[in-house]
Amino acid sequence: MKQLTKEELSEILKQHKIWLESGHKLGSKANLSGAYLSGANLSGANLSRADLSRADLSGVDLVDANLEGANLSGANLYKANLEEANLSGANLSAANLYKANLEEANLSGANLSAANLFRTNLYGAKLEEANLSAANLSAANLSAANLFRTNLSGADLKGADLKGADLYGAKLYTANLSEANLSEANLEGANLSEANLEGAKLSRANLFRTHLYGVNLSGANLSDANLYGAKGITIFQHEQHLAVAFKNNKYIKIGCKSYKTVNWVKNFEKIGEDEYYTNSQIKRYGQFINMINEQQSNEGGIK
Repeated sequence: MKQLTKEELSEILKQHKIWLESGHKLGSKANLSGAYLSGANLSGANLSRADLSRADLSGVDLVDANLEGANLSGANLYKANLEEANLSGANLSAANLYKANLEEANLSGANLSAANLFRTNLYGAKLEEANLSAANLSAANLSAANLFRTNLSGADLKGADLKGADLYGAKLYTANLSEANLSEANLEGANLSEANLEGAKLSRANLFRTHLYGVNLSGANLSDANLYGAKGITIFQHEQHLAVAFKNNKYIKIGCKSYKTVNWVKNFEKIGEDEYYTNSQIKRYGQFINMINEQQSNEGGIK
């Protein structure tokens, strides 16, 4: 890893600015691949289309920097400050952004596949149509973030804060969202097939026409969520208790209780009594449980 003096870095930035302003005819594109820049102050710097692949940018100040279309693949951005930085179209695949600050940053169309964003602050960040497939976003702050049509397939979002985030049309196929906070999030038209939402908070979330085939909703909080037109689940509302059949009717969640359908069939009366349901409620939910059991039996039976 090459270490640069302040003078060398200043000259590289100067030549890069000339390169950009001359339409790539004069100066030279910044080549900082593999450079050691830890702790440097690059706030407001214009590094558009620069090569920063595998560079050590840990703790670097990149507030309001322009990194549009830059190559940051494999770069180390541990605890870097990228608040309000422009990273649209940048390549951050396999980059380390652990505990980095990307608040209000623009990452539209960026490639963050397999990147490490564990505990990263992405509050209010723009991630429209970005690629975050297989990225580690566990415990990340994505509240109020714009994830319109973002690819999060196979991403780890365990314990992430997505409160109020816009995930319209997002791809979350096989994503891990266990214990994530998705309250008030917009998931209209999103694909959550085979995703893990165990213990997730989805209160007041918009799941209109969301794909929920094979999804795990065990222990999830769906209070006041909009499930109208959701695909891959069957819902039933009676008084204050919401019943949801999921995972191809193999599981049923009623209120805060989730069990296999076969267990509900055998024990719904006792469960209802233990939860202080009325006889009328037990009867109505029993009808729903038996209907789901019959549907599952017709599709192959309970093993």
